[in-house]
Amino acid sequence: MTNNTKQSEETYIRWSVNMNSAIEVGQIEPEPILTIHPDGRVTTSPRLKPDEISALVLDQIKTAWLKDAQATKIRELQDRIKRLEEENDEMRADLLLWGDNLRLQQRINRLEEENEALRADLLLWNDKESK
Repeated sequence: MTNNTKQSEETYIRWSVNMNSAIEVGQIEPEPILTIHPDGRVTTSPRLKPDEISALVLDQIKTAWLKDAQATKIRELQDRIKRLEEENDEMRADLLLWGDNLRLQQRINRLEEENEALRADLLLWNDKESK
């Protein structure tokens, strides 16, 4: 294998930096599941059906992706973004409630001021009537 091989118990992908050699995905002894040749041809294991090849290649790529450190970091950042969006939604709801409470308190204050003004007017009117 070349130095550009990622291999684990579940995953086997071999490629070349200069792309002068084929990319092989997976391994079913003695041949790879799928080979992408430098000229663009794609060959597959003759022992497998096309849907089996597709499933195996997709599984190999998915497994390599899940194990990749950069992919892991991306998933962690996606999870963090989701948590931050949820916190933002909660804070927005709290802010809306706070705004509603503030408006209600201001209305109560205005009504109390109007009530006091009406009482003062009523007292003045009663004083005028009694004289």
